[in-house]
Amino acid sequence: MTTDTIVIIPARGGSKGILGKNIKLFNGKPLIQYSIEYAQSVIPNDKIFVSTDNVDIKNVVNEFNRHIKLFYKENLFKYQPNLCYFCKLHEISLTKFN
Repeated sequence: MTTDTIVIIPARGGSKGILGKNIKLFNGKPLIQYSIEYAQSVIPNDKIFVSTDNVDIKNVVNEFNRHIKLFYKENLFKYQPNLCYFCKLHEISLTKFN
C-alpha cells in the first residue's frame, strides 16, 4: 500500500438487525475487533481510523486498541445514515493528522 493510504472503519451504533452488533462478542472478541485486526495486518496503526456515534463502541475500541485513532460524535448518523456523507465529514477531520 502507498504511504498515503488510510483505513476508515465506520462503526454505527444504531443497527436495525442486531442491536449492538459491533460490540457483541464473536469467538471471544467484539465484532469490530475483527475489522481492526484485519486493518492492522495490512497498514500501520497510525493510518487506521474508527469513527462512531456510539459511546459503547468508543469504549470498546479504546479498551482493545489504544493506538487507533478514534472519532466519536454522538448522533453522527442520526440525520444522515449515508456512508459517503460520513466519509466526507471525516475527510475534513483526517487532514489534521497529516
